[in-house]
Amino acid sequence: MAEVKEKGKAGEGATKVGNTVVLKGGEKRVDYIKRRFKEGAKRGEIAKELGVPYQIVFASTKKKPEAAKPAAK
Repeated sequence: MAEVKEKGKAGEGATKVGNTVVLKGGEKRVDYIKRRFKEGAKRGEIAKELGVPYQIVFASTKKKPEAAKPAAK
């Protein structure tokens, strides 16, 4: 596991396992971002908490397009 250098308090002590960043408390970074966003935190606020670029938070919280539905016959 490699230690990740994040500047925010919530991101301190984060480690990278493969492509996944795990925070000090054992929670995946993406899960932390989604949880905080669901709680009503703004994207910029979450980015500052973690010390990561805004784009990382946006990518974790943007709405996914719905799967294409089959055409009605």
